[in-house]
Amino acid sequence: MCFIGGPDGVPHLAKGMLMPITVTAATADAPAPEADIVVSMADFSFDIPETLEAGEITIMAENHGDQPHEMMIVKLNDGATVDEVLAFMETPPGSGGEQLFTEVGGVQAIGSHGAGVMTVNLEACDYVAICFIPDPESGAPHFALGMIDEFTVQ
Repeated sequence: MCFIGGPDGVPHLAKGMLMPITVTAATADAPAPEADIVVSMADFSFDIPETLEAGEITIMAENHGDQPHEMMIVKLNDGATVDEVLAFMETPPGSGGEQLFTEVGGVQAIGSHGAGVMTVNLEACDYVAICFIPDPESGAPHFALGMIDEFTVQ
């Protein structure tokens, strides 16, 4: 399921962007992908290096929190800041404003004490790791509770 909201503010899952899956027993042992870095997630933060090298990178995102989390990576437009991204994300849909980033990839809905792996190709520039999952108590997306972190790729 996708927790990201569309231009009208309605989360994609409310528009049908969810699908049941069936898990079956493995027919062969497969090794887990080897991660270049491990990013720890908690309620409500990322522990990600401030600087990464450009190129293809495999990231293991480990959820050490009690709530489910995701790690979406977005590439910031030149000159954009995390504070501007937060302001844009909290602006009511349809009220205008320039999108300040481009989605790169991520891992979604990792349960408490679970992990997910992604491989992305990062160009040299500034990026943000962000979690869109809503907090069940307040309803606020995790990024509004502090689960957003900037890093630089050189």
